[in-house]
Amino acid sequence: MSTRLLWPDAADPPVLNVTTLLEQLVGESIRAQVLHQVLTVVERSDVALYRGLWSPGEEILLRAVLLRGTPSGRAYLHATASIALCQLPLAVRRGLLSSDVPFGRLLQTAQVRVTRTDLLGADQSLGDLCLLFDGLSPATRAVRRSYVMRLQEGIAVAHLVETFPLSLTQTALVAPQL
Repeated sequence: MSTRLLWPDAADPPVLNVTTLLEQLVGESIRAQVLHQVLTVVERSDVALYRGLWSPGEEILLRAVLLRGTPSGRAYLHATASIALCQLPLAVRRGLLSSDVPFGRLLQTAQVRVTRTDLLGADQSLGDLCLLFDGLSPATRAVRRSYVMRLQEGIAVAHLVETFPLSLTQTALVAPQL
């Protein structure tokens, strides 16, 4: 288990994902509020933008969500993702396109095992994202991380950037053990 907030280690069991950790941390169920979602085809000029994860002609889902507590409605985490839908089971694709179930929970339910390769982790100010979180200022401290999610076979399925304002929980900054 990682000592960093909402940061599962590669060795953690597959049931341990950001949604599960967040639910344990805040004590309520989590749903995804989709802020923006569009299917797009990767152009040759876009390959570097997507860190070389996606090939020209590949269809990807670009998505931005807020993970919100139920029943409070409080926003706890902002995430952006580029997701290679063709690499995922149909149930996960459908869930991403038509439900409020978070990505990690969809993968868990479909028993899709993934690994995460961390690209960046930082403690920084929330900045303009404060507008998505009730009552927070741009100076609010936040944990921001970027990582690539891969299937067990090593195939990249998603690149995610997650931002979690530290002031949204009164509990310890270390996620609890399962």
